[in-house]
Amino acid sequence: MNAIPNLSSFKDRLAMEYGRAAAANQVLSVLVITVLLPEDVASSPFAISLLSDAAKAISRKLRAQDSLYVLRPHCFGTILPTVSRTVAERISKRVAEGLSDAAGAPNRFSYKVSIVDWPANAASAHELQEAVLTLLPADNSMRSTAEETL
Repeated sequence: MNAIPNLSSFKDRLAMEYGRAAAANQVLSVLVITVLLPEDVASSPFAISLLSDAAKAISRKLRAQDSLYVLRPHCFGTILPTVSRTVAERISKRVAEGLSDAAGAPNRFSYKVSIVDWPANAASAHELQEAVLTLLPADNSMRSTAEETL
C-alpha cells in the first residue's frame, strides 16, 4: 500500500481533471470508497492486511487508466475523467462486487461506495473537492498504525 498515492496527490489530480473537464465541457466522476473494519480489528496490525486486500480488490475492478488514492487510512478514492454518473454507477457496482468477494463469507470488513460527479454535484473545482472531502470519515482511530505503513 506504500505505492498508492495519498490525499495530496488526489487533490492535485482532481484539480487538473476538473480543469480538463471544464475546458472540454465533459463530465467528471469520483468514487469514494470507505472500508469499515470491525472494532476488534480496527486498531490491530491485521487491519493493514485487510485494507491492503480491499485496495487490491478495488484496483482490480477499476479501468486500466484509473488510479487509486488513499484519502484516509481506511478510505480510498478514484477520479473517473469523462465518466457520466450512469457509467460511474456501473464501475461502483463492480468495485462493490470485488470488495464483497475480498471481504469473504465471514465479512472481514464492510464498505461504502459513494459517487460525486461534476457538474451535477458541484459547480466549481472547490465545490467538487469539498463534496468529496465531506464523504471522508473524520474518526481515524487507527491513524497512527495505518500511516506508518501507508
